[in-house]
Amino acid sequence: MTSKENESENSHFIADQSEEVSQISNIDANDLDEETIKKLRGDTIGDTLYSQSFILKTILQFSDLKWDEEVEEHLCFLWDMTVEKDVCSFLLEISFPSLATSAVLNYRDNQRFIEIVIGILGNIFCSGCENGMTSEEISSILSWVDSDDHLILIQLMRFISASLDTNKNLIALIDKDFIEKICFILKNSINSDLLLKTLECAAKLTVDFKMDESLIDYSLYESVLVSYQTLTRSDSHSFEPDTKEKLLTVRYLLEVITNICSYIDRYKKNSLLLDIQKDSNIFTYELIKILKFFSRKENMLPVTDEIIFFLSAIMYTYTNLKLSYIPEIFVSVTNILLIIVDFKDEIEELYQSVLELECYLISSTQYNNIKKDLRSVSRQKVKKILNLVNENYKKFESIVNVANVNEFIQCCK
Repeated sequence: MTSKENESENSHFIADQSEEVSQISNIDANDLDEETIKKLRGDTIGDTLYSQSFILKTILQFSDLKWDEEVEEHLCFLWDMTVEKDVCSFLLEISFPSLATSAVLNYRDNQRFIEIVIGILGNIFCSGCENGMTSEEISSILSWVDSDDHLILIQLMRFISASLDTNKNLIALIDKDFIEKICFILKNSINSDLLLKTLECAAKLTVDFKMDESLIDYSLYESVLVSYQTLTRSDSHSFEPDTKEKLLTVRYLLEVITNICSYIDRYKKNSLLLDIQKDSNIFTYELIKILKFFSRKENMLPVTDEIIFFLSAIMYTYTNLKLSYIPEIFVSVTNILLIIVDFKDEIEELYQSVLELECYLISSTQYNNIKKDLRSVSRQKVKKILNLVNENYKKFESIVNVANVNEFIQCCK
C-alpha cells in the first residue's frame, strides 16, 4: 500500500457507516446491531469514524519499531487519515511531532519510514493546524535536506511550505547552507514531483521578505530558471499550459522572480540586479513564449485569476528588472492590450498592468523600431494604442522614458 500527498486521492474514506466500523474495529459490521455501532463510535476522532486506538497502537510501535509490511500498511493508513483536520488535531494533542522527530533520529536507516513520518507532519500542518515544534525538533527534520532519496525530499519540501506561516523557529533555521542545498536540488534533480515541490518551497520562503536579504542571490535566480526549463522541457518553442503541473510551474517561477525583484527594490541590491540583467536571456525567452500564447484571443479569454496573476507578475518583473525592449514581447503585449481594452472596467487590475508594460516598452526604444514591429497591426488599431498611451503614460512616469513616449506620440500623429 502506498500513500503520498496531502492531496492524495487514496485516502480511506468509507461511504457506508457499517463499513467504517468494520475498518476501525476488524469486526464484521453486518453482525452488529445499531446500539453496538453507536458504542463503537465512542472511540472515534471528532466527526470522523477513524479510531483513536488504532492511531495510538500505531504510534506506540515507534518505541521499538519492527518494520514489516503490516507496520508500513498501518502507517500509510495513518498518513491517509491525516487528510482529515480532526485527525491532525488529535495527533497534535498526543504530541505526535515530538514522537515523530525522536523516531526519525532513531530509525535514520529506514528511508520509507522517514518519508511517511515527514509526510504525516506535512499533512498535519497543511490542514491549517499551527506548527508548535521546537527549533531542535524542526532542525532534526530539516537535516533530511541532505538525503539522496527524492521521496523524502518531496515530503520535506511540503513540510517546510506548510509550516512557514505558523512557526517562526523554522525560518530562523534557514541559512545560506540550506539555501545552497535547495539550489542544488533545483539545478540537478530530474524528478518532476521534487522540482515542483522545491519550486513551491522557494516561492513560500521568499514571499513577504521572510528570508534574510543576504540569502537572496544570483544562484537562487539561476537555479529557479534551470528547474523551470527542466520541468517544461524548454527545447519547445511554444508555451502550452495544458496540464495543472505546467500552470503551477509557471506560477512558481513568476512568484520567485517577483519575490526576488521585491528584495532588489527594498534592499537596493544593485549588484544582483546587474547580474540578472547580464543573464536575462533565458528568462525573457520564456516570457516571449508565455506572452505569445496569451496574445491569441482564444487563450486570453475568458480572463481568469491565473491569467491576471501571470500578466501582472510579468509586468512587475520586466519593469523592475529594467529589461530592454524585445520586439516579440512588444507585439504580444500590444495584442493583449487590444483584446482587453473593450472591457477594461471589468478587469481594471489586469488592464492597468498590461498598459503599464506597453508604455514601458514604448519608452525603452526608438520610434523606428516600434513602427517596424507594428507593421502587421492595422492603422485603426495603432491609433487606438496611440490614444491609450497618450492618455495614460504620465501615470507611469516613474518607470517610463517620457521623451521616447512623446516621440512615439508625435510621430504617430
